[in-house]
Amino acid sequence: MKRYILIALATALILLCACSKTPEPTEPASEAPSTQPTESEMPTIPPSGSSEPSESQAEPEIRFELTDQRLNVYRNRAEEIWAQVIAKVKNTGDTPMLLEDAPMRVCNAEGKSLAADETVEAFPQIVQPGETGYYYVETYLDTDSTDGLTLELEPKAVAAEAAVNYTIVDSVLSDSRYGGLELVATVRNFTEQDSKHFCIAALLLDADGNLIGMLSDVPFQTIPAGSSSLFELSSYMLPESLKSADVAETRVLAYELMDS
Repeated sequence: MKRYILIALATALILLCACSKTPEPTEPASEAPSTQPTESEMPTIPPSGSSEPSESQAEPEIRFELTDQRLNVYRNRAEEIWAQVIAKVKNTGDTPMLLEDAPMRVCNAEGKSLAADETVEAFPQIVQPGETGYYYVETYLDTDSTDGLTLELEPKAVAAEAAVNYTIVDSVLSDSRYGGLELVATVRNFTEQDSKHFCIAALLLDADGNLIGMLSDVPFQTIPAGSSSLFELSSYMLPESLKSADVAETRVLAYELMDS
């Protein structure tokens, strides 16, 4: 009998211990660390074409001032009316500029066009900061009256590379026996390259520094590096009243022409 009682008590104790055990809490499953970068960690890639240019890449600023623009009207030997078109342009910026061919138009008092040219040249082509270039051309005017004439000329300029200039050794301006003016000049090429396509221009200035005429030419010959050549310029299209004695300064230039 005692044996049965002991077995019953042992069974009861086992059941009591099993019921008294509390289950251990379950840990939530942790997520594996992500290998993708967060938004703040993503590298920033600037959109193509949107980057700001650096100072070294910025285009140089071209500034200039049209300081003089005038017509000098005269009659030639055939009593036709002609005019010298003169425009003086000063480089007021900090970089050399190339004066491109410019359009001009001469009109009468009613606004009718008497002469037009889309490609008036400048002398010299490349103008250094603080210096001056001149647009100049002689043109026939289709009119019998010189009253109320107006001139329109629009200078054009872009940034320029270094100019290739040649040295004027000496020059002599004189009245031509055939009329007009002529100039003889010796030009020396001190560069290391033969000249290719160059211009010689003589700016004729009066005592006040105003341009009153010009002689120019683009010779077919070249000047070898380190050599000198003699050139003759002449013009019969200048006003007949203009004589060499009226010229206070003859500024002779020789330079390689640039594409404009």
